[in-house]
Order: sequence, then structure tokens, then C-alpha cells
Amino acid sequence: MLLHVMIGFLLILTMITYYFSNKDYLSAPVILCATFLLAALMCEPYIYIWYFDMSLTTFLVVILGILSFLLCYYVTLCKKKDNSKIVGLSVPMYAVFSITWKKTILFALFQVFVIFLCLQYINEIATAFNMTDSLSQKIIAYRLSVVANNGTLDIPPIPKLMAYSRKFAYIGSLFFVYRMAVIRAVSKKWDIKSIIIVVSTVILSLLEGSRGAVLLHIVFPFLIVFYIYRMRMHSWKSRFTIRKLVIFFILTMVAMVVFYSSLIIVGRGDDIGLDSVGELISDSFEQLAIYWGAELKLLDIYLTQEYYPGTSMFFGEHTFSGFYDWLYLKLGIVTINNDFGFRTVNGIFLGNVYTMFKSYYIDAGFFGVILFSGIMGSCFGYMYYRIRYVKFPYNKRAIDVWLLMYAYIYYSVALAFFSNWFYTEIVSITLLQGVISYFLFKYFFVEGIETLKGRK
Repeated sequence: MLLHVMIGFLLILTMITYYFSNKDYLSAPVILCATFLLAALMCEPYIYIWYFDMSLTTFLVVILGILSFLLCYYVTLCKKKDNSKIVGLSVPMYAVFSITWKKTILFALFQVFVIFLCLQYINEIATAFNMTDSLSQKIIAYRLSVVANNGTLDIPPIPKLMAYSRKFAYIGSLFFVYRMAVIRAVSKKWDIKSIIIVVSTVILSLLEGSRGAVLLHIVFPFLIVFYIYRMRMHSWKSRFTIRKLVIFFILTMVAMVVFYSSLIIVGRGDDIGLDSVGELISDSFEQLAIYWGAELKLLDIYLTQEYYPGTSMFFGEHTFSGFYDWLYLKLGIVTINNDFGFRTVNGIFLGNVYTMFKSYYIDAGFFGVILFSGIMGSCFGYMYYRIRYVKFPYNKRAIDVWLLMYAYIYYSVALAFFSNWFYTEIVSITLLQGVISYFLFKYFFVEGIETLKGRK
């Protein structure tokens, strides 16, 4: 069965990339292979329940896409690292930018303002859907209008003030996450200022019914910045141990249950069984398999049953959907999204995500899978070069801009098995909004640097 062949192939690729990445177990190639390997493993117990007999087309799409990413990543990295150079300022590694308490409180109040704007819009959406009994129902109405809208729902557009303010709130919180990770990595202390902002960011994310936003804007950036700083402090020597593996496994199991149970918070957990711990863990594992593995089944359904060539009006329309959606909105072009969304198999709801390769394949077949995966690999290879092989990469505010960007976009590799995040984030109007937000926050909120006391 091709699924089992894929598992074996991805296992070998994961080990090879771990070796070629100098045992950097969080490098983009290792994570890309490992997450797709885990997705395939998650599918295995459910192959009969989901009627999953992987087609050759699906197998080739996934394998060619991953190989293209790896090839372009390592070629870019090898060409660049032989020309290592010194750029930026000679800022001590044990330093971080400073934000006063006054400006921290000011930004926290700004986030409260953004939360208020979101509440207003959510109430407006909920009223349109006549779902106003509770906040959880209002959040559900908002999620349905955003996620399930295929262009046929008549809903009020997101106010520009809310959209721009929300983007600034998330980019600003990224600075605090970066600061918190640096301080934790270097001094082994928790920064209270950053924690306050992180809490308000979590509230904003959950208010939108999105647990994923917590991963994208807080968990992944913190993890990557913390990890990179710890690796720098130990001369990039991996300190991976069995103890850490056991701790990671335990934390993963706990996170699995918490992530599933958190559906209750966002109003989507009516069918969660809380009668026993065993039932909760069993249901959590099934949901984790759907979140982490069903994308391969859905990709297979699409490629074998629903794919129709020539569905794109312009080249890259699906891959660069963030840009095209904005362009069509500005031009007044109405498009109906026939993107084959939510799917149910054997009475089991499997969701509406098809891995990042679906968009690439729609736009240009196998060529698109190889091309877009390769470009993405080259981008991550270059960013990694700047982070690891360039000396003194900090600006005068003690910010490693490339690390900040790498940490922000890292999720597009870690969640590549889920959907196409990289191009919808990079090639879109949100990139311009993010760049503007970055400079505004740095200019108005960041003040000088503070030296940290390192503790290995």
C-alpha cells in the first residue's frame, strides 16, 4: 500500500535531513519531513474507517513537493554559507530591546480597543445570522461567515479600522513574544510585560474562534526564537536527549487533550464527552488524527475524484489567493469559491484542508508542485543562512530582523501538511500591512536595549 511506502520513505528522508542539517532537529527540512511523516502515521489506524487507499498521484505530489523543497533549500544554503560575512552592528548576543512599562500598558490598552472592535463586528455578524443567545453562539456565527463563506453569503465586510488595527496588534505582540523568548533563553526568567501582552493576544485570538492563531502568533514564534538563542549560546551543538524526548511526548499528549477540549471555549465543543478521562483521551486522539492526518485523505479525494484542470483564471490564482482575493475585491470582481471544501467520509467529518500541495497542483499540476515548493525551500534556506552563518545579525535595537521574520513565518513549514500558508502570507496585502506595522511599532514602542545576564 502506497501509504506505507510513503511512511518508510519519509522516515528515511527525516533521518537524512537531520544529518544534513547538522543535527538541528528544528530546521525547516527536518520539520517538513517529520510533520508529513506524522500525518501519514496518523492516517494508518484509520485507513479502513476513512476508506483510504492512497493513489499514485497523491503519493507523487507529496514526495515530489517535499524533495523539491529539500533540494532548493540545501542548494541555496550551501551556496550562501561559504560566503559568511559580518553585517549589522556588534550588539551583544545577551541583549534585547527595551519597552517601558508605560508603553506596555499603552499597547495593552490598544489591544483592548481592538478586542472591542472585534466584538462589535462579531455582534453584527451574529445578528445577521440570528445567533445572539450567547457569546459562544456569536463566535460560531463569525467563524461560519469567515470559514464557510464560498462567496454566496451576504455578510458585511470587515471594517478597515478593525482589519488594520488587528494586524498591528498581532505584529506588536510578536515583538513581545520575541522579547519574552530571548529573556527566557538567556536569563531563564519570565518577562511580566510580555506575559501581559500575550494574554491579551490569546483573548483576541479566541474571540475570533481561532485556536490556530495562538499557535501562529505566540507558540511557534516563542519556540523558534527561544530555540535559536539556546543553540547560539551552545555554539549550535544539539543537546537532544532521551529525557527531552520523554518530556516532549508527555507535553504533546497533554496539549492534544487541551487543544481538543478548548473547542468548548470557542463555542464548538457541544459533542465533547467529558464523562471519563478515557473517553476524552480517545476522542482527543481521533480528533488529532483528523487535524494531523486527514489532509492526506482529503488531498487524495481531491486529486482522484474532484480535480478539473484549467480551473484557474490566472496563473497562481489559488497559490497566491491572498493577493488575488484582495485584487478582485478592489476591482469589484465577484468570484464563487468552488474549492471543494468540507468533506465527510463514512459519517466522519474530516474538515476542509488538503495540504499546501493542493493549491500548487491546481495552478500548474506537477510543475506547480515542484516550482512553488522549490521557491519556498530557497526562501527558508536563505533565511536560515542569515540566522546561523551571518555574524552580528542585530540592528541597533538588538533585534535580529531575519530571526523575527523566520519565527513569524515558520508555521508555514510546520503546518505545510495542513494548508498553503506560506504564499497566502508572503504574496498578499497583509505582507505590506505587516511591514508597516513592524516599522511603526519599532519607532513608537521600542526604546534602546538592555543587557541580560546569561545563564547556561
